Amino acid sequence: MSRLSPCPNPQATQVFLAPGLVVRTTSLIISLFLFGMAHIHLQFQITRMNNEMVPLQDQQQLLLSSINELRHENEALQNPSRLYDYAVDELKLEACAPDRRQVIKFDRRAYMRYALHSGRQRSDIGNHGRLEWFQNLSEHMGWVGRAEAGD
Repeated sequence: MSRLSPCPNPQATQVFLAPGLVVRTTSLIISLFLFGMAHIHLQFQITRMNNEMVPLQDQQQLLLSSINELRHENEALQNPSRLYDYAVDELKLEACAPDRRQVIKFDRRAYMRYALHSGRQRSDIGNHGRLEWFQNLSEHMGWVGRAEAGD
C-alpha cells in the first residue's frame, strides 16, 4: 500500500449540522429564553402592583368619604336655622343673653398647662373631635361660657 491515500469524495460526506443552522437555532433558543424571562418578570411586576393597589383603593375610599363628610358639614354651616336646631336639640345648649355670659379668668401658666393637656387628649380621642368646630362656633355665638387666660 502506498503512503498516499485517495481523497474522500466531497459529495459522499454528509454535513449533519450546517454552521448557519447552528447559529439560527442558538439565536432562536436564546431569544425564547429572554422572552420567557421577561414574561415571568412582568407577571411578578403585575402581581406586585395589584398588591399595592388594594391599600391605595381603600385609602381612596376613606378620603372620598371624608370629603363627603366635610362637604356635608360645610353645607350644615351654611344654614343657621338648622345649626341652631342641632345645638338646641342634640347638644342641649341654650341661648343666653350677653349680659349673663360668664368669663372665667385664671393664671396664664395654669391655662397653658391645661390647654396643652386638653390638646393631647383631643388628639387621642379621634372621631369625638369632629364637633370641635361646632363647639368653637357655639362659644363664639355666646351659647356656652369660655375660659380665658388672665394676667
